[in-house]
Amino acid sequence: MPLLKPPTPKPERVDLQVRVEKSFLELVEPHAEFIGASREYVVTESVNRLLKRDHEFQSWLRQPNTVRARNGAFRRTDAMVR
Repeated sequence: MPLLKPPTPKPERVDLQVRVEKSFLELVEPHAEFIGASREYVVTESVNRLLKRDHEFQSWLRQPNTVRARNGAFRRTDAMVR
């Protein structure tokens, strides 16, 4: 057994610029300070938790006519419009 474990791979990061309400930022910043993390971490983890717990969204993702485009974005096929 090796004495050192190999580093865990870090997920690929991309830039995303969004506008948020001032009141939202006024909650995110103190929470980030409270847990000793960055604003980016708080927002990312919060959205990840929300999406994982949204059972309707998870069901929608599993539908065969939910297609992931090359850029990673999701779209519905024309069959879903009917």
